[in-house]
Amino acid sequence: MNKPGFQSRRMVIVAGLFLLLAGCNIGSTRFTLPDPDPIIPNDTLFAEQWNLRTIRIPEAWGLLHDPLVERIANNRQGIAPVVVAVLDTGIDVNHPDLRANVLGEVYDATTDTNGGVEANSAVNHGTHVAGIISAHTNNATGGTDSIAGIGWNRIRILPVTVLAEDGSGSVSSLIEGLAFASGMSDEQPLQRADVINLSLGATVALGPDLEPLLNDIRKSDILVVAAAGNRSSSIACANVDFPARYASVMAVGSANGPDPSTFQHAFYTACGPEVDLVAPGGTGTSSGAYQGILSTIFGSGSFGFQAGTSQAAPHVAGVAALMRAVNQELTPQEIAHILRETASPAPVATDPDRYGAGMLNAHAALAAALSAPYGPFARNDFSVSPLALEPEDPDHLGLRMSARGGEPEAGRSAQRFASEGPTGAELSRIIITLDRAWFRSTDHADVEAALHDIALRHGLGPMRFLGNRFPSFAISDQQTGSAELLLDLVGEAVVHDAIYDTPVSLTGIGGTTGR
Repeated sequence: MNKPGFQSRRMVIVAGLFLLLAGCNIGSTRFTLPDPDPIIPNDTLFAEQWNLRTIRIPEAWGLLHDPLVERIANNRQGIAPVVVAVLDTGIDVNHPDLRANVLGEVYDATTDTNGGVEANSAVNHGTHVAGIISAHTNNATGGTDSIAGIGWNRIRILPVTVLAEDGSGSVSSLIEGLAFASGMSDEQPLQRADVINLSLGATVALGPDLEPLLNDIRKSDILVVAAAGNRSSSIACANVDFPARYASVMAVGSANGPDPSTFQHAFYTACGPEVDLVAPGGTGTSSGAYQGILSTIFGSGSFGFQAGTSQAAPHVAGVAALMRAVNQELTPQEIAHILRETASPAPVATDPDRYGAGMLNAHAALAAALSAPYGPFARNDFSVSPLALEPEDPDHLGLRMSARGGEPEAGRSAQRFASEGPTGAELSRIIITLDRAWFRSTDHADVEAALHDIALRHGLGPMRFLGNRFPSFAISDQQTGSAELLLDLVGEAVVHDAIYDTPVSLTGIGGTTGR
C-alpha cells in the first residue's frame, strides 16, 4: 500500500522562468518544458494497475501537476475538466470510486430516455471501461479500496447506454447515443463530449448513416476512439471491427508488458492497416502478470479484472482527454497525430498490422500537447510535425488513413502535391509517406538506401526516417528539385501520400515553427 498523498521527489522551479512569465505574453512565448518526477497516488490497489505504468501515466501525472505547467496552462486557458462519453452497457454511477467524476445521470439511447440510474450487474462492462478513464484518484480513506483513473480527476464521464444487458445493440441506438454525446440530437447532455469511447464493434459495415455521422462528429471537434476487436488468434489475423475501421475513428488494439520498451500484442487483437496504435488490454489468459486490467465493476466498492480491446480503447480515450485538458486548442486530427507519433515503437520483426504506431505513451503525448508547435513549451528531445489539413478537399495534402476500396488510389495526393505544391524558398519541409505494402515487402535498410540514392540524384540532402504508423521520411532542405523527387517516387509506386509544412514567425522565445 502506498503512503497517503501523492509522492513527487523534485518540485524545483527555476526562478528565472517565473520572472520571464511576469513580463511576456504567454500565448506567444516558448518555455522549456519541465521534466518532473513520476507521481504515485495513494490508491490502495494502484500497485495492481500494471497497465498505467506500461503507458507511463505516473510520468504524465508528474507533468500534469508540475507548478510551472499548471501556472502557464491556467494563465492561457485553465486546466479545465474535459468530458469523455462512454457509449456502452451503462455505468454504475453510484460506485464510490466513480461517482465524483460522473457527469449527470445515464442517458439510455436504447429507449431515448434521460435521467435513469443503472442498478443491475449488467453494467459491469461500461463501469469497467469508465473506471479505466476516470476512477476517483488519490482518494484512499478509511481503509476503503480504491484505484486510480487515467484522468487524475480532470476527466468527467458522460454515461450513454447503447447496449442491452447481454452486450448486444442496434445501429440505431449507437447513432442516437453518438448524436446525444456530440450535442447533435434534440436531447442535450449537460456538457457535450470532448472524446467519445466506443468499446464495441461489429464484423460488418453498420449501414449508410453511421460513417457520415462519425465524420461530422470529427469535424465538430470531437475525437472518437474505438476498440479494434477481439477476433484474431495467435496465428490468424481477423479484420478490424466497425466502427473502428472507419477513417474518422482511432482504432486501438491490445498489447501488454512491463513498460513501453517491452510489450507484445494480445493474441486476440484484430489486425489491419486501420489499427492506429495499441494500449494495455490484458493477455486474456488464465495466468501471467498481465492477464487482465483492474477497474471498477458493479457494486459498492467492487473491482475486477477484464481483458480485451474494450479495455485498451479507454486508455487512449483517457490520454486524449488529458491532452485536451492541458491544451484546449488541439484539434482531433492533431490529437490523433500526436498519439501516433509519440507511441513507443513495437519490437523489431513484428507484424505492424497488429501494433499500428506502437504502444500508447501518455507522458510523451502529454509533453507533445504542451510543446511547440502546439503548446507554450519548447522540447528538444523529440519532434511532432504539424499537419497541413484541408478536410473539405478529397485530395488534401494531409496523411490518409489507408488506401482501401472507394478512396483515391495511393499516390494521388502526392501527384497533386508534386504538380501544385510550393517549391524553393516557400518550402520548409516535405514529409513523404511510403506505400505500406511496398515498404513491408522490402528490407528497411534497403528502403533507406534507395531513397537516399534517389534524393542524391535530385541534389537533395539526406532524408530522416520519421516512422510509426506509416513509414515516413522528411526532406528538410529547401530545394527546387523536391517536386521532381516526388514524381520519381510516385512513378516507382513508393509514395502513398505527402504533406508540407509552411513556416510562420513567432514573437518571443524561439524561432519558426510549422504551426
